[in-house]
Amino acid sequence: MNLNPQQQLAVDLDADRIVCTATPGSGKTRVLVERYARLVSQGSVDPDKCVLVTYTVAAARELMQRILSHPSSPAIPSYVGTLHGWMLRLLREHGHHIGISRNVSVADAETSMRILKEQIELLNWRLPVSQAEKAVEKRHKTDGRKAALFDSFHRRLHRANLVSYDGLLDLGLKLVMARVIPPISMLAVDEYQDASLIDHEIYMAIVAGSKFVVGDPRQAIFGFRGGSPEFMRGLMDHEQWTKIELVLNYRSGTSICESANRLMQTQEPFGLMVSAVALPDRIHHVHTVSPEAQLEKIL
Repeated sequence: MNLNPQQQLAVDLDADRIVCTATPGSGKTRVLVERYARLVSQGSVDPDKCVLVTYTVAAARELMQRILSHPSSPAIPSYVGTLHGWMLRLLREHGHHIGISRNVSVADAETSMRILKEQIELLNWRLPVSQAEKAVEKRHKTDGRKAALFDSFHRRLHRANLVSYDGLLDLGLKLVMARVIPPISMLAVDEYQDASLIDHEIYMAIVAGSKFVVGDPRQAIFGFRGGSPEFMRGLMDHEQWTKIELVLNYRSGTSICESANRLMQTQEPFGLMVSAVALPDRIHHVHTVSPEAQLEKIL
């Protein structure tokens, strides 16, 4: 399948900072792979210094498969995976600059819980485990006891040469800000609408010759972990970033796209409309009595 004009522009545009907004079914992941392949074939980027990030391990596998099956057979990037996985790799390679061992590991759930309960007991603090788990995710700014628990928990992990899953990003940002990581040629991020504040800070702080982010601000689903489309929208308004829109939907029919447009006109200030390429379809209304029943119908 050939690229449409919008997709071709996203692939070919000679710009160092691109934010690509893409409606559902518009081929955003394909565009990301095509742009990477073109830059590699032209010698514009060094694949050994290219990083492609997405938000789940499954999505990362699909991304890698698309690269492997690309007609031009581009060289494999230095890293394709999740942000947490990338930060773990960087900590192992460069973490000694901030006191992290090269063989640092991520604490599993059982180990984290054991250390957490141990620290609560040492502090002689009767705190429900659920509240304690929240307290060690991020250092509390006003509650001294929660801040003390956070510090003691992470010090204990450090002594065991471990880091928590959330701590990967905290330490990763610290490492990036220390300016000890060699510059990379290209940073490409899929599903940028789900970036959290610390994700966004890492992406912006990374020194890269080319940055390309793609996503749909209206499809954010990681709000439970701090993800927000506002960071992507900020780039859309940033004068140093070039904005490209993909609006042709190859997945849904005209009825679904027209209904989505009517809904977005009442809720979406950015007005990115969806155009259907597929054949006309019909919308079926299904009524359910609970979220669980709704999920069962969807799956």
